[in-house]
Amino acid sequence: METKATRRPALIVFVDAFAFDYLAERPFLPGFWQAELALESLIGYSSGIVPALWSGLYPDQTNAWNEFFYQPRSPSRLLGLLDLPPHAHLRNALRLVLWRFGGRLVATRDYLPGIPPSIAHLFGRNRIQYRKFPPVPVGDAGLDARLRRAGIPYRFWYPSGAMRADRALADLEPALTDTDVFIYCTASIDKAGHGYGPNPRLFDAELTEIERFITGAKEMLSPIGPPIIIVVSDHGMTAVSKRFDLMEWLKPWELGGEYVAFLDSTMARFWDVGTVPLSQVVERLTGAGVGRFLTSDDRTRYGINFADNRFGDEIFLIHPGYLISPSFMEAPPVPFVRDKLKAMHGYWPEESSTRAVFLYHGPVPLPVVPRRVTDIVAVLDHLLKLDAPVMPA
Repeated sequence: METKATRRPALIVFVDAFAFDYLAERPFLPGFWQAELALESLIGYSSGIVPALWSGLYPDQTNAWNEFFYQPRSPSRLLGLLDLPPHAHLRNALRLVLWRFGGRLVATRDYLPGIPPSIAHLFGRNRIQYRKFPPVPVGDAGLDARLRRAGIPYRFWYPSGAMRADRALADLEPALTDTDVFIYCTASIDKAGHGYGPNPRLFDAELTEIERFITGAKEMLSPIGPPIIIVVSDHGMTAVSKRFDLMEWLKPWELGGEYVAFLDSTMARFWDVGTVPLSQVVERLTGAGVGRFLTSDDRTRYGINFADNRFGDEIFLIHPGYLISPSFMEAPPVPFVRDKLKAMHGYWPEESSTRAVFLYHGPVPLPVVPRRVTDIVAVLDHLLKLDAPVMPA
């Protein structure tokens, strides 16, 4: 354990879906930061971006990207019964009930109610555990391993609900004597952005709680030494105004027979295992004019060049502002339940609204300037004197 004189207190606050664009409309602790930077994110969702952020590795290096991947197995008889009711609303309601009350069953633990039962057996689930640090094993590259090698004690905290400043500070205070790096996380801004849209003034209360925590933590950490404080996110948030029914567009082909796909909110991944050649599916969907398929260069640039086809033979990304409907990651539509999504993420990283945020306050100038979410570990290497590698160009 380092002596009090040589300790390097640091607070790292991860705020899921804190868009850099929010700062223009709603300043966040104005005048406090020495650096306010936009970070280029990755293609995909938190399931692939968060492991990349805590390791500096790309998804094809961590083997974590989208939550569901192609892994065919024997169909479940229990799930097959959900296709028997004649009316779609009844089938959807039964899917919701099974998911809500049968989640511990072997037949349903890797199932979401939005996935059609007829194809559920084709996909396995990579359970990303966000309340672990990192959320998937990343070996020696992980920030956790780097801190341990440097002999720096750390604390990781990720509450199940929205961040409350008083609760977070109550968690931090007793650890001051034996902890140097505090990593505190919240998903409250992600939830608010989906519900309110990318308008930070509508969720000012959630942002204020995070500000209160940061200022309170600074007061607690300062007696140990001038603290390093960093706020970082994984991606931004984009307003949505249109829905695209991909399955309707591909009719009369049948999902699970003529073609196989996994439909997410902004992305559709296809496998060449249907009776219709995948090239025909690609041609028809390209003709819709609402998005495009990733090229091999796209996959290389964003680190999704996997050695196998678990995550898709072809990957379609929809244009910003659109949502793919239905999405297997959303609950199936039932009467009297309104669509609550007003914003989404997972679009092209080049879009301004997709940019993540990096904020820095510390006793020394920022030693290196991060440009991507994958640069954060390298920045911390320098600030905390860990491995201190040369950051990639």
